Amino acid sequence: MLLKNYSSEAAASVPGLTGLAVLAPDAAGGERLRSACEARGLPVALALPLNRALASHVDTLQGLAALIADVGTAATAPQALRELRELCAPTAQILLVVDRADLALARELRRQGASEVFARNADHDELLTLAGEILGHGVADSARRGSRVLAVHGVCGGAGAGLVSAGLATLLAA
Repeated sequence: MLLKNYSSEAAASVPGLTGLAVLAPDAAGGERLRSACEARGLPVALALPLNRALASHVDTLQGLAALIADVGTAATAPQALRELRELCAPTAQILLVVDRADLALARELRRQGASEVFARNADHDELLTLAGEILGHGVADSARRGSRVLAVHGVCGGAGAGLVSAGLATLLAA
């Protein structure tokens, strides 16, 4: 289950940073995530158990565009996110996997700097797709620039929606 924020900020590739780190509570979980990423052609630069001393890998973490971190329970997620934010590059996208991802927890973790929050029992297809988009795999140039969709709706004919749309298109194209 993806608790999705419909912004393109998380999906925009991160300029200057490459690669992906996979962090999980145990080696088996990390290996499953790493295998899934590599099967999609995503370059995994680092795969570690989350409880291992990550500070010794700070140079590698600083150069990564994204981290997929299975942080365990909802109770431990905020502290784990704070620690990860201190170690990785400020522009790195952090994709969190938690045991239960309810809306309140997802909002709190996003406020603290998570890019997206996923439930552990969900299909990881959306997680891997988003990781690929962050790394620029299979994303159109417009999506890399952070494209957005803007809709203008007039409640009746003659309300001026066409005029507003044309003006916005001209303004945004410049």
